[in-house]
Parts: sequence; structure tokens; C-alpha cells
Amino acid sequence: MTDTKRRHKPLRLPGYDYRSLGGYFVTIRFDLRKEQYYPLLFEDLKELVVSTFEEIHRRHSEFVLDEWVLMPDHIHFICFIIDDGALGREDKSNKPLGLYIRQFKSKVSFEMNRKDGVHFAWRANFYEHIVRSEKAIFKIREYIQNNPLSLELKNEGLK
Repeated sequence: MTDTKRRHKPLRLPGYDYRSLGGYFVTIRFDLRKEQYYPLLFEDLKELVVSTFEEIHRRHSEFVLDEWVLMPDHIHFICFIIDDGALGREDKSNKPLGLYIRQFKSKVSFEMNRKDGVHFAWRANFYEHIVRSEKAIFKIREYIQNNPLSLELKNEGLK
């Protein structure tokens, strides 16, 4: 019998330890429904994103947020797992990147879905890119900063 299921490319780098100290460029997609109130909900979502990242950093000082942008259906951010002196090891955190992402997604989902008539859902996975150089960090920051502008230009072309 032939396997007809579509095989997806793995999202994580095989053999890489995601507890490793360093930088990560993360993209998480979401669905936010209740379009008639979307602009107000989007502002609520922005505030919630900020407060949730702050809360995660208070609980896990090794998790540091760098640049980020919230788009209509996804968020991009750069985060670092650093040696804050409390890790006990010099090269690794005892928590993988996925733990911070799960905490972020869980808190934001819970709070957004408490709003009357709102259905907010993260996509199951997230995309990450391991930041390997200072040059890469600058390129990714530039991409994040320009992402809203490129969406605006794309939408202008559709009118």
C-alpha cells in the first residue's frame, strides 16, 4: 500500500538543541475572527502581546525579546536565550525555545478568547530561524521593521 499522505518538511533543524543560548527569529500565524471589530481587537492584541512578553521575561529572565511586529495574521519577533547567571550552565538554558512559545501562545489565546464573541486561535506550529551572526540580526530586524510597509504596498497594488 502506498502512503498517500503529504509529507511536510520538518520545521526544526534536526539535531539542533533548542535550549542553546543564542538568537531566534520566530513567526507564528493566527486567526482572529469578528471582522467588524477587527481594528479594536488588533489594538487589544498588540497590548496583550507586549504584556505577555514582559510577563515571560519576568518569570524567565534568560528569555529576551528584541525586535517584533504584529501583522494582520501573524507575528514576527527576534528573541534571545541568554546566560542570565541563573542558568547553571554556560551554553544552554534548561528550557527549550518551544516552552517560551507555548507559554506565549497559551496566555494570548486565553485572554483574547475571554472577549465576547471573539474567536482567536494560533496555528499549531511556529516557524523559527536560528540567528547565527550579527549581520543576520540586522537583516532580520530590517525585514521586521519593513514588513508593515510591504503589506501596505501590496494592498495598494490590489486596489
